Amino acid sequence: MCPAGQPRAMAGDIVPRYRAPAWSPTALGDCERMRDHAVRNIRVVFVGMSGVFSVLPLRGLLERGARVCAVGLPAWQHRAGPRGSAHGLPVTQPGDAEILGVAGEADVPVVPVEASRDPAAHLRLVEQAPDVLLVACFPRRLPRAVLEVAPWGALNLHPSLLPAYRGPTPLFWQFRQGETRTGVTLHAMEERVDAGPVVARRELAIADGANAEELSTRLATMGAELMWQALAQIARGSLHMTPQDEARASYFPAPRAEDFDIPIEWPARRAFNFVCGTRGWGRAYQIAAGGAVIRVIEALDWSADERLDAAYVQHGSEVRIRFTPGVLTARLASGNSLDCSG
Repeated sequence: MCPAGQPRAMAGDIVPRYRAPAWSPTALGDCERMRDHAVRNIRVVFVGMSGVFSVLPLRGLLERGARVCAVGLPAWQHRAGPRGSAHGLPVTQPGDAEILGVAGEADVPVVPVEASRDPAAHLRLVEQAPDVLLVACFPRRLPRAVLEVAPWGALNLHPSLLPAYRGPTPLFWQFRQGETRTGVTLHAMEERVDAGPVVARRELAIADGANAEELSTRLATMGAELMWQALAQIARGSLHMTPQDEARASYFPAPRAEDFDIPIEWPARRAFNFVCGTRGWGRAYQIAAGGAVIRVIEALDWSADERLDAAYVQHGSEVRIRFTPGVLTARLASGNSLDCSG
């Protein structure tokens, strides 16, 4: 959002008070160097938390030379360091991928960002004098006062093709709904969750057997490029945005225990991809088949054409389950004792 008296982040070309330097290059090479210089003059506060969907965009911006003047973290993470993700969902932290470490390596200060209206935290954010906030995977809704700190507002990276799959866990629901394509969207933030106008988006196919960690990594890398392109637009003095189509919008909350249940009316391929995609949540999946409740923890294989006479067949720690159509082969959760077939 933009401060009072400044253009709001709506559709069309947004031209806030910040102006890029006026260049008069005489050669293409000079133009490109001057453009990059202008991009690197834009003051950015990057807002996120631990996990690849924050860490990789931040690292990508720093490697490109973006002027990240501060990294904003949730106040609890700023005080105590990483301790997991919102809603108890998994946070992928491979080796040195902690956001605090990335900020420290680049000698970028870390400031708390409060979802509440904390005057002290707000003042520390204002003192950074950002031109734009770039947000990725912040676990709380940001108040208007934070969204209006920078003249170019706040741009958020979201792992779905908005307006579809708004909400805190879009990848989970895309796996559950059996989607075969996903994507990443950079959009202007407003007080409604994930509802601001779109700056850019990019699509990605979901391969059979893909998991959320793999997709998050690929989408985050693509998202870093979208953020850099947005900074290039700002350097040119305008930022084009397209309103989201509310008729196509969908919102999904954090998943509950029953959202891990799998109906046998699904195709086996959909069941396989759902379990593979969401296994990082660390939950067992319940499947009601042949009068039994089967609890599985891992999908091993699937067949579209195979048929079982029984609803399921157990072989040691593995079970084959009849779906509609096809057969899923999965690993049983510990303590899940079944008859050999049902």
